[in-house]
Amino acid sequence: MIQYMITVSYVDPHGFPRLRFTTFIEDGYVTRYANMAGSALLLFDYLLTLDDEIEFIWQKSWSIGKGLFIISRYYSLIITVVVNNYVLFGHLSASVSIHYSYWQGWSGLFTCMIVEMILQMLSSASTALVLGLMYSGGISTQIETPFCLTELPDYSYAVWIPRLAFDTFLCILALIRGFQLAKEESDDFESSTLPSGKHLMKVLIRDCIGSYLIMFAVYLTFLTIWAKNGNLFETCFNISVGFESIVGTRTILRIRKVTNNGGPDVSASFVNDILK
Repeated sequence: MIQYMITVSYVDPHGFPRLRFTTFIEDGYVTRYANMAGSALLLFDYLLTLDDEIEFIWQKSWSIGKGLFIISRYYSLIITVVVNNYVLFGHLSASVSIHYSYWQGWSGLFTCMIVEMILQMLSSASTALVLGLMYSGGISTQIETPFCLTELPDYSYAVWIPRLAFDTFLCILALIRGFQLAKEESDDFESSTLPSGKHLMKVLIRDCIGSYLIMFAVYLTFLTIWAKNGNLFETCFNISVGFESIVGTRTILRIRKVTNNGGPDVSASFVNDILK
C-alpha cells in the first residue's frame, strides 16, 4: 500500500488523540479496495445467474416478487458502481457532497430492507411491523461544513445490532414455519422423511435459513470492524449491498426453479402468489 508521508496532524480541540493524515490515507485505500471487491462480487454473481434471470424472471408475468428482484438486482448494481467511482465525478461542491452522503446512506438502508422483505415472505410471518419499528429511527442529521475530520463515537458499532437481532428473529420464524409446512404434508410427521416434506424442508432450510446465516456473519464482521477501527466504516457499504443483493435475488431464483421444476413434491402452500 502506498503511503504519503504527510507530517501535518490534526489536534482535536476537545483533547481527543491526534490523528495523522497518513492514517486517513491508508484507511482510504482500504475503503476503496473493499468497495471494489463488493462491486466485483456483485458483477460476478450477475454473470453467473443471467441465464436463470432471463428464464425465470423476464419471461414470467409481473408480480411483487419480480419487482423486488429487479430492484434488488439493478439498483444495487448502480449503487456499487457509483460509490466505487465517485472520485471520477470531479470536484463536488459541499451541497452535492452532502446530498450524495444522504443518497448513499438511504440506499444502503433501502437495499437491506428489500432483502429482508424477500426473506420475510419466505417465512410467511407477519413481521412487517417489527421491520418498520426497527428502521423508524434510522434518520441521520448532516451538519454542513466546508471541511471536517471526525471520529465515529465508540458505540457506533451498535448500528449493526438491530440487523443482527432482526435476522436472528426471522431465522427463528423460518425454522418454525419450516416445521409447520413439513408437518402439514403428512399426519405421520417424521422430520423431513416424506418426499414432499423433505423437499419443502430442503428448500426452506437451504435458501432461507442459509441466507440468514450468511447475512448474520456479514453483519457480525462489520460490527467487529466498526468496533475496532471507526475510520473503516465505509469499507462495509459496497460489500453489504453486494451480499444483500445476491442473497435476495438468488433466493427468488431458487424458489422459482422449485416452482417450475419441482413437480408434485412441491406444496402449493409453500410458493404463494407473491413469488410466482
